[in-house]
Amino acid sequence: LLAFRDHLQEDADARAAYTKIKVDLAPRADADGYLQAKTAFIEATLAGIDV
Repeated sequence: LLAFRDHLQEDADARAAYTKIKVDLAPRADADGYLQAKTAFIEATLAGIDV
């Protein structure tokens, strides 16, 4: 997860997309749905960067 954190610190677009997911889901999703959506984003992001 350090690679993900570092990527968010370096990439403003990825950081904004991750923030939007969290903000949009927080009031609507149950805890499992929220976690699944965040996990999917993290996995997709990590797949697209050189880890």
